[in-house]
Amino acid sequence: MENNFKAGEVVQLKTGGPKMIIKEIDVEAKMAYVSWLDSKEQVQNKDIDLSLLKYAPNSRFNTIRN
Repeated sequence: MENNFKAGEVVQLKTGGPKMIIKEIDVEAKMAYVSWLDSKEQVQNKDIDLSLLKYAPNSRFNTIRN
């Protein structure tokens, strides 16, 4: 099953880690530009392959999915 992530949704690496907000999606490259706060409360940004992401559990910021 393929996820159809959208900008503004909250995701996390499938292996865990901090919750991240999708800022942009490059559909052709299958990459998401994400932002999160590190342990020092500094904003971090990175391009991450979409296949490595999942929706963050229990996130009140995600859209409701049917």
